[in-house]
Amino acid sequence: MLEYTDIERHNVSQEKYFQMEGISNSDMKLFKQHPRKYKYKENIDSPAFAFGSAFDTYLLEPDLFDDRVKIAPDNLKMPSTDLQMKLATALSKNASNIELAFEEAGYKRVDMKTAKDLMPYADFLRRVDGKIVISRESFYRIMAMAANVRKHSISRACLEESEKQLVYTATHAPTGLKVKGMIDMAVVAGGSSTSAITVVDLKTTSFPLYQMQETINKYGYEYQLAHYSALAGANESAGIMAVESKGYHEVGMFRINRDTITKRQKEISATLKEMLLSKQRYDFEERATYDAWVEL
Repeated sequence: MLEYTDIERHNVSQEKYFQMEGISNSDMKLFKQHPRKYKYKENIDSPAFAFGSAFDTYLLEPDLFDDRVKIAPDNLKMPSTDLQMKLATALSKNASNIELAFEEAGYKRVDMKTAKDLMPYADFLRRVDGKIVISRESFYRIMAMAANVRKHSISRACLEESEKQLVYTATHAPTGLKVKGMIDMAVVAGGSSTSAITVVDLKTTSFPLYQMQETINKYGYEYQLAHYSALAGANESAGIMAVESKGYHEVGMFRINRDTITKRQKEISATLKEMLLSKQRYDFEERATYDAWVEL
């Protein structure tokens, strides 16, 4: 069991959540790749992230869609790769220093043709002041995906019966580290605080749903749901509402059983303990797992 104490729910926006102190599931995921990735983490700039964020808002917080999302003009060339998205973001901040923008985006050399192609998009990013930018084609796909979610009996019921975008903070008791999470949906059976709580996360996928188990394993979704379940005090299995972003936009509901949640929570606790050691001994520059004799 994951020992979270001082659990507190906050009524804040998504923007405020990202500014809050605390270790998120994404932070733990970066740390497991390498502590330096967590220490020097950057904002996530990718076409897929922008699309997923826009879809989440359209489905879960439709009243905020126009405030958060801007549809690009039809004649505007959009970034097609994560690297191009990073470059466009860097150019929007450093239009007068193209070499610095390429360096910040991770390019090995300056490509003036790429810079020229992306400069109109970078200018547009600057004008919309931090809004998520998607193409009109992406917006039509989002509408079709949302319509399919509402046609699907289980996902529709989940939307109707859940609280959405719940923000929590807590303290990991064994380490004293502060953690946080924003939960897409929490379904409370019976409608009271003593009732069964099920955490549900909304996911878009470019892969067919029959490959969803592989996708869950690849991106570590079980860990995310285990973290969220502990924050929300959920005592049931967790769920994933998955929607194909391509093709016919099929919708599927996938259950993560309680035994798996409990197992992943133990692994999360181990990760947080390693994060504390890495912070204390190496300031997140190195791992602390194998800096002593290991009994085999």
